[in-house]
Amino acid sequence: MDKNTKLIKEVLNAIAIVMAIASIVLGYFGIELANTVPLLGIGLFAIGINQLIKK
Repeated sequence: MDKNTKLIKEVLNAIAIVMAIASIVLGYFGIELANTVPLLGIGLFAIGINQLIKK
């Protein structure tokens, strides 16, 4: 695994964590699901890419 792949993984991990936290916070404050769902989607997408890179 080269340096760039590792960097991309780190960035995706950070994005996934931020999106997860953001979706939880938005959900907690009862902001419409319309705002929360795309954040969760992006977070899951980042996690999915991360899983592909790991293989």
